[in-house]
Amino acid sequence: LCRFWSKRGQELEKLPIIAQAPLDVCRLYHEVRLRGGMTTVVEKKMWSEVARAMDMESSHGSAVRTQYIKILLPYEEWKESTGEY
Repeated sequence: LCRFWSKRGQELEKLPIIAQAPLDVCRLYHEVRLRGGMTTVVEKKMWSEVARAMDMESSHGSAVRTQYIKILLPYEEWKESTGEY
């Protein structure tokens, strides 16, 4: 993930904080992929479920979604476009 951002000329310097803890972006990516990816999670309104799977309160689902879109969605789209799934 860090190499992906570096190749784009950006750095993933600091992890976002949700519920007073650093967000585990690798785990977030895995949890969303387990549920079918971003499109499925959005269509089925599963962000609260993703937050709970990451040991957060379901009310953090919106913050989790925001960070996924910001950090991981470009990576997911790149992986899909290269057929690396």
